[in-house]
Amino acid sequence: MHPIASRSSVHLLALLLPLAGACRDQADTPMAAVPTETTALLQSANPATSVIQDERFRSSEARSAALSREVPGFGGFYFDEGGNLHVYVRDMANEGLARAAVAQDLAESRREARGAAAEGPAANPQIIVHAAKFEFTQLADWRNRLTEPVLKVPGVVYNGLNEPDNVLEVGVDRKRGESVRAHVMRTAASLGIPDDAILVALTDVICPVQSESCDPCTVDPASCETDPCAIDPSSCPAPDPEPCTTECPVEPTDPSYIITPGDPSYSIVRPGNTGTYSLGAKFPGLGGAMRIRNYGKPSACTLGFAAIYKGVAAIATNSHCTLTEEYNDNSPFYQPSWSHAEVAREYVDSYRRTWSRRIADLALGRAVSGTNVYLGYVAHPRGRYAVKGDTLVSTTEPWFRITGEGAPRYNYVFEKVGATTGWTAGYAKKVCYDTSTYSCATWVQAGADHGDSGAPVLRWYGANQGVLLVGMVYAKADGGFWMNPMSQIRTYLNATGAQAGDLRTY
Repeated sequence: MHPIASRSSVHLLALLLPLAGACRDQADTPMAAVPTETTALLQSANPATSVIQDERFRSSEARSAALSREVPGFGGFYFDEGGNLHVYVRDMANEGLARAAVAQDLAESRREARGAAAEGPAANPQIIVHAAKFEFTQLADWRNRLTEPVLKVPGVVYNGLNEPDNVLEVGVDRKRGESVRAHVMRTAASLGIPDDAILVALTDVICPVQSESCDPCTVDPASCETDPCAIDPSSCPAPDPEPCTTECPVEPTDPSYIITPGDPSYSIVRPGNTGTYSLGAKFPGLGGAMRIRNYGKPSACTLGFAAIYKGVAAIATNSHCTLTEEYNDNSPFYQPSWSHAEVAREYVDSYRRTWSRRIADLALGRAVSGTNVYLGYVAHPRGRYAVKGDTLVSTTEPWFRITGEGAPRYNYVFEKVGATTGWTAGYAKKVCYDTSTYSCATWVQAGADHGDSGAPVLRWYGANQGVLLVGMVYAKADGGFWMNPMSQIRTYLNATGAQAGDLRTY
């Protein structure tokens, strides 16, 4: 018998029971705040900027690749939800060497690993060493060999290196089940990969989340009604009054907060207090988590982050939020809808080039003249939830301030702020998996829905602390969301000729 579930599935269930509950229309119970922490430790060794020289490994595997050179027979490592560090070695005679090698990882991550109720790590997290069946380098080689052929099998959803279970994990459409599993095992065997190195997991298909009304996974897109605004913008109804409790705020004009990259009409300002805005309202400027629309599509998305790219003020969202995915058609963006003025115009759109899968689902829009762009800021809703959150912006702490970029790691808690489902949070359970569409994507067990495409994913340190920008949401499946990490976004831009400093996110 071949495995069809894993220990990580049990962890996932344990998370779902206390946090998610039944899906319902109203917001669920808020999650407890993560204790305040210092970000300097993480930023001093930022894995998002790690460079992998060995092509067998992915950007998120920098540390495991290094440990495989230091520890003979190293099989991988991961943190559990209590903050304990688990490490695999083929020969337990190397247990002492393995403990010494990962001691710095435990020290650097004590404040990072989260308990099951997001109340902080264990008081005294431990290093736990397990006997491995397979070495990490061996699994990486097999993963790379298997990805192309297995993702061509109808019904296969993803393929990844599962460090917590010391195996490769292949996700198959739960509606097809056993027949696809058998095909996967035959494909692996033909490549010389042993049966016990493969874990087959049943999963949902991956569904983009750019539209509130037309689910491309369950509805024929041709049957969706066309939004009349896509044909005749003058037919759009007048926008609802902005939900300000008092007179809508005026943004600060203090010169110390204004940057003028390139054309001085593209002003980048530090946002002030927002009043009581909804994430779906029209803001005085552009920052992360706000609702945006692209002319000609009956769908809405979320602004991921403000940026300066090659000296131009810009906004980032998903490529599938544009009029033509994988093609720069210079399409306009509006905030929050077509009935408002244009705020940006597409000028970068990610595409496959010579790759079989895309590196990132990315589009950049150049801010139009006179539009304020909030570089380094993401709207901060009032409450934090597991499944469906609050979309009203906090009046006491209206902005998350980006202070750096981070990278996904298994069993870390990540935050998503989407225009539809607001602020949700959960554990990363699949890190750097290849799907049929994207390479090195990460799955987080937290709520997202139609309209959240492009939403920023953050690493949060508690009230009034900075956040790390980790990536952008592009799809949902299995009660969670898939995201492209910032390392993949930068990899795509670098592959098209950008330099390391060309993209500024804070």
